[in-house]
Amino acid sequence: MDWKVDTPMGFSQNFIQFFRWFSHFFPRPVLALPVIILFLLNANPTFASESFLMPLGPVAHEQKTHFFWATALTMVAVLPVFILVPIILFKYRRKKGTGIYTPKWEVYGPLEVVMWGVPFLVILVLSVMLWRATISLDPYEEIQGVVPPVKVEVVGLDWKWLFIYPQLEIATVGELVVPVHTPVSMTLTSDTVMQSFLIAALAGQIYVMPGMTTKLNFIATKLGKTQGKTPNLPGKVLLTKNLMC
Repeated sequence: MDWKVDTPMGFSQNFIQFFRWFSHFFPRPVLALPVIILFLLNANPTFASESFLMPLGPVAHEQKTHFFWATALTMVAVLPVFILVPIILFKYRRKKGTGIYTPKWEVYGPLEVVMWGVPFLVILVLSVMLWRATISLDPYEEIQGVVPPVKVEVVGLDWKWLFIYPQLEIATVGELVVPVHTPVSMTLTSDTVMQSFLIAALAGQIYVMPGMTTKLNFIATKLGKTQGKTPNLPGKVLLTKNLMC
């Protein structure tokens, strides 16, 4: 992999200051997992460039946007739990607690509305977002570009992928080469068992089966290399200015 991802200057220092301020409101064990994930992504940009977190085209960029919006909406229901649980445990602790002891308290209308209404709204918004994203990211819909799309026929074999370029009358094994700023229209099938085709930095995951064909359309907007993955064996994707270089 030689794809380079530049890290903004001062990112680490700003993140440390933000973490120190944020730790006043959350228990540090709660923050351990996201901190580790962010550290790994920041320390190993190659790993990030092999996923939709560093998109190389508009399809993966839309998937990244949908992922972050879905995560943010989910946090609306999750974060209050992490905030209120320590507060409740401290306020209503057995010794020196300041909470009011009300053993006969059963129902509080505004609290019930918040507890049930907020998750309902989150699920409703997520459902609408998923419906719209499913339509806009239809893998069968060809991408309109300045030039006609490049046709690629993909065949899943044992431990390898075969890529056929009928317009150029050439084929490659285990390596896909596509031009940037040019739509790519794939027709996929399998010659063995059901397999999964995924180039996360360019497009979503799609399954192929013997005796059937499916389609995948995407476009690359940056030069570089990225990894294509399957449950069987990873491959390599090379983005070039044209197919003949």
